[in-house]
Amino acid sequence: MQHVALEDLVSGFTTELLDEDKCRRWVLERLFPEGVACPMCGHPLPEKRMERFYSGRVNFCPECKRKYRTLRGTPLRGTHFTYADIVMIALLTSFGCHVNDIGRIVNHLGPAVKGLQRRLHALSEKPPRNKGVTQNNF
Repeated sequence: MQHVALEDLVSGFTTELLDEDKCRRWVLERLFPEGVACPMCGHPLPEKRMERFYSGRVNFCPECKRKYRTLRGTPLRGTHFTYADIVMIALLTSFGCHVNDIGRIVNHLGPAVKGLQRRLHALSEKPPRNKGVTQNNF
């Protein structure tokens, strides 16, 4: 067997190798460990609607009759990253990787990655507005 340098092993790695559905579930389970609630009125999401929530589709609150997306009321709202990108950026940031190296891996510019890192950091400082979100679990 031939010796292969670590850099060569990971040189072609991209977030396309990660399963988006599993990454979405991983992110959402960490954002909402205490359960999911409507970001507008705080009404708990009924169990029968949880699969819809974890699939990333638009949700409907039976209490206030408003629609919302899964990241509404969180610092991750409005990001244009895939869930695989979010997982990879959180992981590589925790390893202390440089922002430009992370950007190369997730195929985003450094400033965009830095912006997501700030949002992830905000999760550790205060819980998002959504009543079901608690401290950062990333």
